[in-house]
Order: sequence, then C-alpha cells, then structure tokens
Amino acid sequence: MPLTDAERFERERLDADRLYNEALTALDRTVVDLHAQSSVSREDVRHCAAALILFLQRITR
Repeated sequence: MPLTDAERFERERLDADRLYNEALTALDRTVVDLHAQSSVSREDVRHCAAALILFLQRITR
C-alpha cells in the first residue's frame, strides 16, 4: 500500500534526523580524539576537516 504524504514526510524527517545525528557524532568523536592528543598531525587535521564537511553537508540539505 502506498504511503500517505504524512507518512512519507515522517519517514524523510526520521531519515534526515538519523543522518544528522550520525554526522554530528562522527564530528564530536573526531574533535574529542584530537583534543586528547598532545600534538596534532596534518592527517589529523584533514580527518577533522572531512568530518566537519560531512556534518555541514548533512545540515544544509
């Protein structure tokens, strides 16, 4: 049976919430890991930048 508009919108909202939360968790984990290090390498900065970009992409869709 096809979904109603309300059901489809609810599913899309839940999917968007899940993607947002996953991206925010990944960014948070990256920042916490960097903060725990005594020195940060260029690769660490790249990893953090990638996590930030993914997060920003999720919140601007």
